[in-house]
Amino acid sequence: MKKQIAVGWVAVLMLAFSRCKDKTSDPILNDECARGNILKNVKERSGTIYYNSLEKKYAVHTSEQGTYDSQDIGFLCNPPDSLKIDGLAVNFDGDYYAYEKDRVAPIGGATYYYLHITKLKKD
Repeated sequence: MKKQIAVGWVAVLMLAFSRCKDKTSDPILNDECARGNILKNVKERSGTIYYNSLEKKYAVHTSEQGTYDSQDIGFLCNPPDSLKIDGLAVNFDGDYYAYEKDRVAPIGGATYYYLHITKLKKD
């Protein structure tokens, strides 16, 4: 009887730890692009995913808080298929890194970055 109770408790503990791990694990995206110094760190930022046909990459577009025309465009390296959806609203934490040298956004007020997402929620 004691052996069955011990086995039961081990099963309950394993289940509890596996559920805790699932709740706290956050997607880490774009490790190969996250190089150099972090230029900007953001928390709970709202944005929209779009495919940028000029750069041929998916990116998260966000508006700079407190402005009406400034945008951050954070390119994603090898995003999962679940994020390759034009117009997908997301809320995220992450780090912005320098984009490719001498590449600038063709739209005034927009800045290109590589984006390393550390926490993501689809809205």
